[in-house]
Amino acid sequence: MASSKVKFTERELRFISLFQEYTGATVKDCVEDENLLVFVVDHGELGQAVGKKGLKVKELSSIFQKRLKIIEYSDDVAAFIANALKPANVKQVRVLEKADGAKIAIAEVDPNDKGMTIGKGGKNIDLIKQIVKRHHGIEKIVIQ
Repeated sequence: MASSKVKFTERELRFISLFQEYTGATVKDCVEDENLLVFVVDHGELGQAVGKKGLKVKELSSIFQKRLKIIEYSDDVAAFIANALKPANVKQVRVLEKADGAKIAIAEVDPNDKGMTIGKGGKNIDLIKQIVKRHHGIEKIVIQ
C-alpha cells in the first residue's frame, strides 16, 4: 500500500485534524481542490464521518467553505475505486496488470452517471486517480 508515503501540507493537516475531531472518524488521506475537499476515512467509518442524514458533512462543508467528498477506504482496490466513484452507480471494476507491471483499472458505470464521474474538464476523475494511485499504485482508471 502506498499510503505510508502520503505527505500532507500544513493546510491539509489542519483540515484532517478538524474533520477527525468533529466526526470521530479516522482520516487516511485528504486532497484539496479549488472548491472541494476529499477525505478518505478508515473502512467501516463512513457513516460516522457523514453523520445522520449527512448532517456532519453539511456542517463541515459550511465551516470549510468547500464541498466535501468522503470515500471509505478498502484494501481491495476494486472496492476502493467503486467507493471513490460514488454516488455513481458502479457496475463493475476490473484491475489489469500490463506486461511492464503498470496497473490499470477499468470501471463500468451507469451511462447516466458518466458525466458526473468524469466531471467538468475531467476534474473529478483526476482527483480520484490521484487518490487511488496514492493508496493502491493504479496508474490509470478508464471509465466505460
